[in-house]
Amino acid sequence: MRELLSWHRFDALLRGQLDAADRLRFPLTWLAWQVLSAAVFGASLGVYAVTSRDLPDPRYLLAGSVKVPLLLLFTSGITIPSLYVFGALAGLRFGARELAAQLMVAHTVLAAAVPFHGPGAGEGYRKSCILRL
Repeated sequence: MRELLSWHRFDALLRGQLDAADRLRFPLTWLAWQVLSAAVFGASLGVYAVTSRDLPDPRYLLAGSVKVPLLLLFTSGITIPSLYVFGALAGLRFGARELAAQLMVAHTVLAAAVPFHGPGAGEGYRKSCILRL
């Protein structure tokens, strides 16, 4: 588990210090960080939903923590086949596994950045909604 959630690899990815071969070598690490980062964002949405109601319901916290990682994973699963076909038609020379790893890296970076646009960031939920548009 320690190797799976390697902070050094994740930090090197976010800082752009990994070359293409290194980025493709650790897909499970990127998957783990993607799920963890997206779960943090989902939890922040859940905390907002819990604290903004007269009668708090902690189910929102759990639902957000599960829903956002699943959204990113399902998005990856849906887009990989079409991206592979369009890439093949465009003449790109990489396999489906390489494409999946590259998409996983992109979604990992996205999932790492998304929690900073959550409802707790900045001046509240309305500002974060405007920033996301």
